[in-house]
Amino acid sequence: MHIYDSCGLWKFDPLKGWGFAVDKNKRGRVLYMELTSSFEDLRCMAFEDFGIDQNLVEFELSYLPMELISSIDYPPVIIESDRQVKNFLTYVRGKASARLCVSTSPISGNNGNIGVDNEKSNSPFRDQGEPSSFPPESSKDVEDNSNSNGYEQDDVLSISAKEDDSGKSVQFSLMDVVKRGETFQNKTMLKAALKMSAIKHNFDYKVVKSDRKLWYIRCKYNPCK
Repeated sequence: MHIYDSCGLWKFDPLKGWGFAVDKNKRGRVLYMELTSSFEDLRCMAFEDFGIDQNLVEFELSYLPMELISSIDYPPVIIESDRQVKNFLTYVRGKASARLCVSTSPISGNNGNIGVDNEKSNSPFRDQGEPSSFPPESSKDVEDNSNSNGYEQDDVLSISAKEDDSGKSVQFSLMDVVKRGETFQNKTMLKAALKMSAIKHNFDYKVVKSDRKLWYIRCKYNPCK
């Protein structure tokens, strides 16, 4: 699959949320990757394509799902292992728009916040819990664009990473993501919260039915109860 990547810097605005400022000199590239690609493969391609000397800079790969761009609650997701590369590739597979972000800083710089223009922000999404509140959206974003049969085209979600760093199977309850009685701004925000949790905690789910009033999901695997 082809992945668009750009070099630049993550910036955080308290009102507008997270945004990626592209380096106008390095700009963007297109990488070809397979689901079996490793973190080292991705790292080497980025170094080569952007002409970066790996001996002179600290290097960071990250991404943020397009539906969460400009969100205050969700920081970028850091990629730093083979498992996280697999999570990223599985997430972007089949999507029309996905971007990998490459950030660098001098080795002598602040290693705690590489590529993030915010002194108080920690490395995004490493140990941070899932927030349950969302910023307001415009009315056009609130509309749920269903197709003629009442189902959405992207309803069937499959995130196939199912192992932790030790290779053991991981089970994760959706009850730990969405609490009973919890409310969201709209269904798009609910879906975004579950997508991010699936990426972070490596669990799978599928959408059984979806319309303007109902979003019914369950574990992807039939033996699961």
